[in-house]
Amino acid sequence: MDTYCSDCKRNTEVVFDHAAGDTVCSECGLVLESRSIDETSEWRTFADESGGDDPNRVGGPVNPLLADAGLSTVISKGPNGSNGDGSLARLQNRGGDPDRAIVLAFKAIATMADRLSLVSTIRDRASEIYKRLEDQKCTRGRNLDALVAACIYIACRQESKPRTVKEICSIANGASKKEIGRAKEFIVKQLKVEMGESMEMGTIHAGDYLRRFCSNLGMNHEEIKVVQETVQKAEEFDIRRSPISIAAAIIYMITQLSDSKKPILRDISIATTVAEGTIKNAYKDLYPHASKIIPEWSCRSGVIQISFPFFFPPTQIGDMVCSECGLVLESHSIDETSEWRTFANEAGDNDPVRVGGPTNALLSDGGLSTVISKPNGTASDFLTSSLGRWQNRGSNADRSLILAFKTIGVMSDRLGLVATIKDRANEIYKKVEDQKSSRGRNQDAILAACLYIACRQEDKPRTVKEICSVANGATKKEIGRAKEYIVKQLELEMGQSVEMGTIHAGDFMRRFCSNLGMTNQTVKAAQEAVKKSEEFDIRRSPISIAAAVIYIVTQLSEEKKPVKGNE
Repeated sequence: MDTYCSDCKRNTEVVFDHAAGDTVCSECGLVLESRSIDETSEWRTFADESGGDDPNRVGGPVNPLLADAGLSTVISKGPNGSNGDGSLARLQNRGGDPDRAIVLAFKAIATMADRLSLVSTIRDRASEIYKRLEDQKCTRGRNLDALVAACIYIACRQESKPRTVKEICSIANGASKKEIGRAKEFIVKQLKVEMGESMEMGTIHAGDYLRRFCSNLGMNHEEIKVVQETVQKAEEFDIRRSPISIAAAIIYMITQLSDSKKPILRDISIATTVAEGTIKNAYKDLYPHASKIIPEWSCRSGVIQISFPFFFPPTQIGDMVCSECGLVLESHSIDETSEWRTFANEAGDNDPVRVGGPTNALLSDGGLSTVISKPNGTASDFLTSSLGRWQNRGSNADRSLILAFKTIGVMSDRLGLVATIKDRANEIYKKVEDQKSSRGRNQDAILAACLYIACRQEDKPRTVKEICSVANGATKKEIGRAKEYIVKQLELEMGQSVEMGTIHAGDFMRRFCSNLGMTNQTVKAAQEAVKKSEEFDIRRSPISIAAAVIYIVTQLSEEKKPVKGNE
């Protein structure tokens, strides 16, 4: 080991005198440090009755988190149990040891940290978090494995080396994601009470996962660099996906465009612990921004085989052509929209029958399975109807999903919502369904809550009363509880708070004014009044402010004034 010597004026090799505790320069003999304390473990050799050498550990490293700093003496029973130490060990174990539970927890933390290959700073931080919990005497009766795993999860977040809940769950000795999530919330709540302020856990970014995921997939240095720059540029866009989903989708995008051996989607899903359907959906959200987020140097250097800008021409050929050089980047691509063909039934009339629906990445088979239905219920259709009954008897993993998606579609149509909100609600329900935690709950309330959250996330909020009016009998209270449950489940999956957007009074104005048949001039006045009202501290709900502003403006205008009941 080299250390700087003040006499030699350079780094020189040093010699350690363990007996005196001195550090000595090997060239000039200067004592650089004297009486230093060695905090590592000691090892001494004793002879047992068998006459062989028996290395016994005498003292461990100093640990300030323990009451005695780890300097107490522990009597252990010999390996053969033939000496008298076994009796002394039993006597000592009968006595009280205040640090026994903490030592066991620290060992569990060290074991889990080693299995995840975490650095010592994360392990020490997790030990500190658990020690603070133990000091509050609030760990009794709780799942130790879940508490320890949650401490490691929080420590990783605080040290800016986040791990997914699935990764933590894989080494948690059987503790489930739900148990770890509850333990994390409990720890954050307890530490918040202790500190008197919110606990800083840091924000998770997609780039925090990249190097580890890319290494697991065996990607080369150039591809990793492209992925990292792509993720950095993707943060400039409003892509409402969890960081880990964005990271997985960008890895999938870059690997498919590179020259090297392409990993299949399943390999990326395993390496990133993200479901294949989630990766596909995140990829669809990122694809429109591909020309802006993928660095141009990667295309010029040949790392990525694509030219920008590119587009899909509206032709029947199915080719993707570069708009600058005319190069066909992809040929005979599949049109994922619905097909319609016309067949003649027995009556001779034209009967448009749907042959194949649009692909749906949220379903396990992509929506490409064949469904046999009974067309008209006639006797000649006996074979077809029998096949349909046989098919319905079989199990279909996506049956409940399809029914839920249909219900969401019906609710969306009744509210006049755009397709993006309906798709967002479907994605939210799929995430909840993947966790298999919605059984036994009011399905209509769950679907209505998914629609409510989707409206919030797409900046097109609807009131709970409006959602309730299409919720097939679900009450406001049931929808509210379902919304809180869904948000909690999504936070467990993503590892951070769910962004739902802030509701403003102006979000409701145009729809309310349109329902009242107000003129453009009055609508404009109401919108400006709402904007100015935000400058004042009016402690009312946004929808109440919107209704009050409409009432004021209509009463002051010259047009026909609506009565209170119509508002």
